[in-house]
Amino acid sequence: MAPFGSPDQEIFGLPLEGRTVMAKRVLFGVAALAVGFVLAADARADVVEAEEVIVGEEAPPPAPAVEPEPDYNRLGPYLGLGATYYAEHFGNYDFVQFDDTWGFNARAGWRFLPYVAAEAVYEYASNFRADVDFPGEIGGNAKIPSNVFTVNAKGIVPIGRFQPYASGGIGFIHANVRDTDLESTNFAGRVAVGSDVFLTECVGLFLEGSYLLPTDTLSDFNYFGIHFGGKVAF
Repeated sequence: MAPFGSPDQEIFGLPLEGRTVMAKRVLFGVAALAVGFVLAADARADVVEAEEVIVGEEAPPPAPAVEPEPDYNRLGPYLGLGATYYAEHFGNYDFVQFDDTWGFNARAGWRFLPYVAAEAVYEYASNFRADVDFPGEIGGNAKIPSNVFTVNAKGIVPIGRFQPYASGGIGFIHANVRDTDLESTNFAGRVAVGSDVFLTECVGLFLEGSYLLPTDTLSDFNYFGIHFGGKVAF
């Protein structure tokens, strides 16, 4: 038997020198596994850290869509129709008392700019009733309807849904006494103030006060009109 520690000594059937080489190989393998484990753990940490950075830098959700404001200043043509209460402002006559009356109005216009429009207005007053104190050609009472047509310039304050305005123009008036031959047609002026109230971009309401100024033989046939109705812009 070879002395212990000599190159020729055998353990479990293996030479001592071979056992030493095998041990070195085992140690090297264990060290390699340890280094690989450390590197893998470090790489995993880098991946997790990178993922955390990515999550932290995610873009915020998009802002909700904002609908555009309605355009209440639509340019172009429009039409309107409504009822009118007419309050007489005739001359003072000791022998005649006049009553107010109802009627209607229609209008067509064109809006050139948000604050400027041209407008044609037709007004019909049903019957101004006249109570006469003495019998004559028209009897004890009379009914006087009138038709008015004017072309007007309209200035608008375009402040959104509510749009105040003022207008003025000229045209003519025709009035007659029912059941008689008394009638007359004369030039007339018209002034008005009011406001449009838009429900949508195309549909709205209007409220207006006007004053009529006839000339010549109907110069005393002045009256106020309170107009209200609807309009449509195209």
